[in-house]
Amino acid sequence: MSLRFVIPLVTLSLLGACGSDATSVTAPLRPGVEDSTHAYKGTPSAAESAFWVAVRGGDDTGRAEAVNMMRADAQRDPATYGYSAFLSGANRFMLPTVVLRAQAAGTMIPEGPPSNPDQLAEAGTLLTQGMQNLTDPLYLGFDAAFLATLQLGSGDVATGQQTFAFAMQKNPAASGFISVIFKLQQQDAAGALDAFDQLLAYCYGGPVDPDGADAGAFLARANAATLAHRECYSGYHATHGTEGVLLLAGDVHALNGNTEAAGRYYAAAQGATNHASWPLAPLLQRRMNGTEPASLGATTGLTACGTCHTNTLP
Repeated sequence: MSLRFVIPLVTLSLLGACGSDATSVTAPLRPGVEDSTHAYKGTPSAAESAFWVAVRGGDDTGRAEAVNMMRADAQRDPATYGYSAFLSGANRFMLPTVVLRAQAAGTMIPEGPPSNPDQLAEAGTLLTQGMQNLTDPLYLGFDAAFLATLQLGSGDVATGQQTFAFAMQKNPAASGFISVIFKLQQQDAAGALDAFDQLLAYCYGGPVDPDGADAGAFLARANAATLAHRECYSGYHATHGTEGVLLLAGDVHALNGNTEAAGRYYAAAQGATNHASWPLAPLLQRRMNGTEPASLGATTGLTACGTCHTNTLP
């Protein structure tokens, strides 16, 4: 739950003895080349497809195997596999499925291993490679937002701020969400609410009511896929993006004492198209009946990728 890149098309010319008989075969469009703000574009590699199947299915082993293949592809042919480099670097921000399972069940969340400097450095290298080879503003901005997170975390504030400003320009939806995460991590509930209002306004195309009166209208547009950016609502790659946004909107309002607004966003989340298969549906119910109210730590944990991207738990 706030974070938030030039690939040339390869043309193979098969030239015969006479120019008039020449034929050409154009490689399929790769993901990360054309603007996919409103619809996914490109033909993914086998490893990229396997990655998303594993993420959606909560398959940590399958995800790790796919990442290994994508890293190899990106190392072998950086220009063609910028999308693989991005996904491999982004993988560093994905928590194991056991965390999502604990959140759904309302049990103690296990502590993860300490940060590995070598893994962080590798993620930075992959994300840098992604920025150099992606041209789709959606993935270019998302890649830059993740990279900025690593730069800021390492203490390189000036570079991190510059990278994040670039990310916000290219992909306001992803970068706006990462802004919310920053504020939550800083225990700044008021700042998180302000950042979330800006994110919702961008998605909605205008200001949203501070008391959550627009939650139902936001849901209707999310279900119809008519919000400003496809990262504002559910799709194949984020099966429960709509629920994730609305749950977190409710939590951020609850943390700021506006329980009525929180309740409106929680209720709206129940109407999302894919709600029935959402692993965190039980958590939403506990929010609504008051048995597990929002807390700063729990809400920060819900900013993890699995909240929106995982469709089923094994």
